[in-house]
Amino acid sequence: KNIAMFFSEVFGITDEQILPTGMPRMDEYLDEAYRREKTEELYQLYPACKGKKVILFAPTYRGKNRGDAHYPYEMIDFGRLYNFCKEEGYVVLFKMHPWVREGVPIEDNYKDAFFDVNAFPNINDLFYITEILITDYSSNIFEYSLMKKPMLFFAFDKIQYSFSRGFHRDYEEAAPGKVCYTFPEVMAALEQKDYEYEKVEEYVRKHFDYIDSSASDRVIDWILLGNLPEELKKGLQHNQDVLKRIHSLDFSVLGHV
Repeated sequence: KNIAMFFSEVFGITDEQILPTGMPRMDEYLDEAYRREKTEELYQLYPACKGKKVILFAPTYRGKNRGDAHYPYEMIDFGRLYNFCKEEGYVVLFKMHPWVREGVPIEDNYKDAFFDVNAFPNINDLFYITEILITDYSSNIFEYSLMKKPMLFFAFDKIQYSFSRGFHRDYEEAAPGKVCYTFPEVMAALEQKDYEYEKVEEYVRKHFDYIDSSASDRVIDWILLGNLPEELKKGLQHNQDVLKRIHSLDFSVLGHV
């Protein structure tokens, strides 16, 4: 309910018309049996992750569209990140946006700790074995936040990004984790375990009415069968009453004022 206004604004409808059922595609993601199955599958695909702490580096693309989508890999200090991984028992999975065609430039001497997992189809499954997510402006934070694990935000181009693609709310205030503007800041946050994790709990509380695997059931019950909760019924009825009153007004008299 707390974020209904973002959807109603886009679709040109009222907040009451946004039904907070939860996202049906999350039902599988939050199913414990599915999680166990996918976790085992991931450890078979990437055995180097087993017994290690996993960092998932998953930013969005840069560029205007699919044709020129890219990521500036030169912004990453692979050497310093690798040394940290070896000292602290981490591995890094790089999962770039599907539009980014150029693979991650991982040098041979880093390949025991760095892995390009772009070929893996579902990023949500990777969240099960991830301990820390490093991202930027990607929507993957919605799903990841439900794992109740820390995030870091590498926003080296926040000003440029805000002008080219924009934000619908204050970035620093909305990000559920520490925002870093340089890669040394990212590394310092990792080394000091400074994630501002308290923001994750607040983010989940604000963005999710339900944390379960029953969103599909609510869609069926509320929309297909018409069994809306009483509170939502009242909101929709109030909305309809207001519209009826508006339609009943005679605006023709304004022409004589």
